[in-house]
Amino acid sequence: MSTTIDVSPRNDFWHRLCRTRPLRAVSEIVWNALDADAENVGVEFHRNALGGLSEIVIKDDGTGIPRARDEEHRFAALGGSWKAKVQRTPEKRLMHGKLGEGRFRAFALGGIVTWQTTFKDGQNYLSYEILGSVSAPGKFTLSDITPSALAATGTIVTISNPEANDGTLETDDFRAHISRIFAPYLLNYRAIKLTIGGKAIDTKEIVARREEFPLPPLRLRNGHEIAASLEIVEWRSISGRALYLCDENGFALSERAPEVRAPGFDFGAYLKSAYFSQLDEGALVDIDLADGVGQLLSSARDQLARYFKQREREKAKALIEVWKKEGVYPFAEKPESQASDKARQVFDICAVTVHDYVDGFEHQNKATKSLSFRLLKEAIESGSPELSRILSEVLMLPSAKQKEFSELLDRAKLTNIIDAVKDIELRLVTAKGLRELVCSAYIRDSVKEREHIHRIVADNPWLFGEQYAMGRSEVGLTNLLREHLKLMKRDTRVTEPVLKSGGKSGRVDIMLAKLVKMSGRSDDNHLVIELKRANKVLSHKEFSQLFEYANAVGQDTRFDKTSVSWDFWLVGVQLDHALSELCNAQDRPPGCAHISKSGRIKVWVKTWGELLHDCLGRHEYIRSKLELEVTEEESVAHLQKMYMEVVTPQSEEKKNF
Repeated sequence: MSTTIDVSPRNDFWHRLCRTRPLRAVSEIVWNALDADAENVGVEFHRNALGGLSEIVIKDDGTGIPRARDEEHRFAALGGSWKAKVQRTPEKRLMHGKLGEGRFRAFALGGIVTWQTTFKDGQNYLSYEILGSVSAPGKFTLSDITPSALAATGTIVTISNPEANDGTLETDDFRAHISRIFAPYLLNYRAIKLTIGGKAIDTKEIVARREEFPLPPLRLRNGHEIAASLEIVEWRSISGRALYLCDENGFALSERAPEVRAPGFDFGAYLKSAYFSQLDEGALVDIDLADGVGQLLSSARDQLARYFKQREREKAKALIEVWKKEGVYPFAEKPESQASDKARQVFDICAVTVHDYVDGFEHQNKATKSLSFRLLKEAIESGSPELSRILSEVLMLPSAKQKEFSELLDRAKLTNIIDAVKDIELRLVTAKGLRELVCSAYIRDSVKEREHIHRIVADNPWLFGEQYAMGRSEVGLTNLLREHLKLMKRDTRVTEPVLKSGGKSGRVDIMLAKLVKMSGRSDDNHLVIELKRANKVLSHKEFSQLFEYANAVGQDTRFDKTSVSWDFWLVGVQLDHALSELCNAQDRPPGCAHISKSGRIKVWVKTWGELLHDCLGRHEYIRSKLELEVTEEESVAHLQKMYMEVVTPQSEEKKNF
């Protein structure tokens, strides 16, 4: 005996039906309103006292959901939608829904959904309510029918207990997505008003251009021929790009990436075919493996590429005409030569690209835009990569920084600014390189006093302070006196030599004189420096040598000690214990080993580590603002090239040791 069974869907079936993206869920409810011939549809988001999303409400003034006492309710069946039997609404609009599943998408937005609807029965307006829950999506509760207090039809869909989300429903991006989906429909039926979050979607505001193209027919493997067309809508005030798979009437069913180059354009492309309706019925529209889908997408993208290539040419021509009227276009009306014509063609392409991709470029004033175009023209004609990079950096500056740069150029020449930055970079390279040479064990044994250290210091007196300029290098005490008298603008004739105690002559490594003097003050300072090789440990012997020089200056009355102070520095890498104790007595500043009775002569012992740390510290603020990064390897390589090509690091074995 045969048996007939009824198939009862289980909860997992309902839950799969209810799962979808929030964008599609809202779209389905709006489509239902439009299929009911609504002229006004509004999507609202209600918040509770704590600021959280409490309800999503979608209102329309359509014909409502009719309820005849002797007919099955439209919510009672799954599939077999009444919409599938008609092509147009009573108001002759194209019908969207056909599958009878749209109402279930509402449960993707929240746990409880209520439809408050009013329909017209003869001359009467009747209202009732439909209540559904995601916990039992296949069951709906219908209230009793009551006369309506208002003589108007429509439906209010309220989604309570909305799903937790990151606020995307109320973002400009969500609004832009909705606008792209419904723009073609709103363009066809301009009396309809669709509002999202209190703001209407205005097709005049968002749509810049619209054009439709037939695509070549496609034959499937089963022999059926597929017709398709592509509508392209360029956006004016919304951003983003998308390729939508639509039914033959342009109702979006699925979305793909356009995968087309279209600089400066935002658009929606609508690939229309009845074939996509068939795929949607079988839940295959989101899968590109279906027969023919890949070929249709390829054909649509080819058409998009042709379209936007032509639009780029049109846009470039229009922009160039605007620039000519503004007087910023840098080429003459007629090309002077074939090479000039080629350069102009390249310029046109680059200028349009700059216009499209540099934020705020189109709003620049005439002078700034003209400067940018002149730089671009020069870069193209000269083929200079350096000029191209300069142009790129200037164009990418925010408008405020461009203004600051322009004002800076009013106060200082660009070449001087460049020289100053280069000078700072060379100082950092020199100081770091010298520190590496004299302090790193793997190379300092090769670094000699006069051949290497002396040459670097003589060329870079700023190592010891910004106030110093080179006086003399490697001079005897007598010539030191002559240099001193010269700086003091006195008679430089010396009849008797300057001698150390015991009647011996002496020779100093470097004398530096103060370069900048304070007006009205006698604050001249001379700095005498005694250098020692990098691997030398300084002891009392080296200090005594420098002390004798200081004593000779102090004892010789021809040296001015009244208006000039004298500092003597002994500079090396390491100090022995006895000398370190002498230089760090409590009655003197750290590093000071001797102060004369008058206080005008001081003898110091400095390590290269201390000296170069202070030097780099003086430059740190500017270095950080310029974001200059200099490595030890680069620094040593620079010094070796400039001063000591004969110096090479010790073997890797010693370096690693």
